This record gives sequence, C-alpha cells and structure tokens, in this order.
Amino acid sequence: MVDPSNEEKYNELNFRWYNSLNPGEREQIDAEIIELAHFKAFLIYDLNKSPPIGFHAQLISDFLTLEEISLSFVTSLYENAKHTQ
Repeated sequence: MVDPSNEEKYNELNFRWYNSLNPGEREQIDAEIIELAHFKAFLIYDLNKSPPIGFHAQLISDFLTLEEISLSFVTSLYENAKHTQ
C-alpha cells in the first residue's frame, strides 16, 4: 500500500521505472518505491458490496499463536504414536 499523500510520487516513480532502459536506474527507482510502500493485510468479503477490512495486528498475532500451539500438539501426538508402536 502507498499512503495517499505519496501517491503522486509513487506514480511518477512507476512511470520512470517502466520507461527506463537502464538496469541500474531501475534498481534505484525500486529502492525509492519500496520506501514509499508498506504492507497491510486486508479481508475482502464482497468486491461489489463491502469495503475492504484491515486485519488488526492482534488478530494476526493470535492466529500465529494458535498455529504454533496446533503444530506443537500434532508433533507431540506424532512422537507419542511412534513410541507406542
């Protein structure tokens, strides 16, 4: 995502990148574009009827915790099954 206040600069950089034939210049432009952009996860329920909803950081953190617990549980079950055979 790009902050709306940086949208004009972002579009200008993309235009320069696409029109440049110099690989070194493209690398420099890539670095500038990366500085303007940031990642934000969104959930889109319906493209036509509802706006995108940003994931709250705590939701992602909770999901990662649940994933870690689940993997630990499955690994433990697998290890115990190997020892009982």
